[in-house]
Amino acid sequence: MRNIRVQQMPASNTAPARAATARFDKLGDIAKRMAIVHAAVARYGTDLKARFTTLAMVSAGYRARCDASGDYALHAEPCVVCTVTNKWNEHASDQAPDGAPLPKRLLVRYGARGRALDYAVPVDVQSLQWFSGLEAQRNNGIVVDAPSGPSHGAITCAIRLQSAQGWQWYALSALHVLTPTPPLDVQPVPGLGFAAPGEPGRVGTSSAYSGVLRQGGISFDAQLAYIDTAWFNAAFSGAALGHCPPLRGRAELDALADRSRFVILAPANDAALGDAPRAPILAQFSHYADGHLPIRYDVTRHGVSFSTDVYLAELIVLAAGRNQAVSRQGDSGSPVIAIDKERAVFVGMLIGGPAPDSATDRMVVLPSWQLLDLDNWASLPAGTRSLNPAFLMQ
Repeated sequence: MRNIRVQQMPASNTAPARAATARFDKLGDIAKRMAIVHAAVARYGTDLKARFTTLAMVSAGYRARCDASGDYALHAEPCVVCTVTNKWNEHASDQAPDGAPLPKRLLVRYGARGRALDYAVPVDVQSLQWFSGLEAQRNNGIVVDAPSGPSHGAITCAIRLQSAQGWQWYALSALHVLTPTPPLDVQPVPGLGFAAPGEPGRVGTSSAYSGVLRQGGISFDAQLAYIDTAWFNAAFSGAALGHCPPLRGRAELDALADRSRFVILAPANDAALGDAPRAPILAQFSHYADGHLPIRYDVTRHGVSFSTDVYLAELIVLAAGRNQAVSRQGDSGSPVIAIDKERAVFVGMLIGGPAPDSATDRMVVLPSWQLLDLDNWASLPAGTRSLNPAFLMQ
């Protein structure tokens, strides 16, 4: 067992430790505290997972406090979130094989060269059981005409793609929406048509431009489609999004996460709803997830369909709260929006949420900056220079 750098943290009763703790806790800028937390995750994450065998993920996020009944509430207190296979308590085995306990703080040096200071970043332990039941889920709702039968999902947004040939319009959704039960390790075959629920005629067709779901590797769950412009504009006309710029990275999300509610724009044109309005799905930022969060997907290999865990490089985890509306099957692909100083911003695409009868309130979002990163796509039109999200095709 190699030595872990976490042991460099001085005892909590020493003057340097007290100073580092106070320095972090007194920072009024949550975005700066999150930046320091990201630095601690980058420094210690791999070593922690190597030493603590029940540690599934180490990521940046907010603290979750549980009451006596086991209900939790999220607090905008940046910390290193250690997600374990079973929630530890003070009497449980929260120790490495050599008996060392999981640290309560991680010491990290942060700042410009010559002016860096030590900060003691708090650690919060959360249970992977809180995510149990997470699965990929599917007037932005669509029904894909798949060989296995109709499959419901949602259109995320329009994409104005810039290439050497000029500008082209597409629609964006999850790969597992536009290609239900997608093939593993290869790109899907394009050409599946989709319609609006309860309406005749196609409104779009899946394209050859997508990511890939991989077995034993990092997947990218996104695909482009050709879509009817008039239908798209009508579908999103009630959202009143106007200009909705995308978040370009974690720093931009960190700057608004503590003061914004996140809105999942799930389809309202589901025939099963009848005339009943659907309650808005509101959620709070919980934390980031790296490539170690399992999400259950239905996939195909050599003509055989089965379920397997799929892992994505980076996700945003949102929590709705107890007894609040959550996403359901048929909502994958829904756009996720936040309000930043009275302006809507595009956060990302919903790809997973609670399975039926699941007790979890967690939902996972593929971030906008991942969706717009050309390197994540297995195939795009020749000479693609940029992908630009929009909620009005002009």
